Amino acid sequence: MWKHTSNETHWLIMDLGSSRKVTQVRGRSGGDASWDPTNVNIYVSDDPGNFGAAVGSNITTWQDTTVWQEADTTDKTGRYVKLEITSTESGVNSLEFGGPSGGYFPIFDVYVDDTA
Repeated sequence: MWKHTSNETHWLIMDLGSSRKVTQVRGRSGGDASWDPTNVNIYVSDDPGNFGAAVGSNITTWQDTTVWQEADTTDKTGRYVKLEITSTESGVNSLEFGGPSGGYFPIFDVYVDDTA
């Protein structure tokens, strides 16, 4: 579970270990948390200090569900994936992504195309 009580944009950067073509992402949350993300942007880059334009924006389907919700992205090759949460159900941006009801579980996945 990713929990943070602060009035700010929440973000994380994943290192895929090598440059990969990202084609899609998926997310889910606890289903009963009142601080789920309601607007998510995704970025991909080989430079973790410069992501450029989002490859997926305004993702609004990850709140209130334990079922994976897939979101298409513009295909882009990069080593780093940034997930940025710009708003949550709390209205003041406190975050509870995932949750202990039913146990802890993965909340975010990245699909890559290894055929390139």
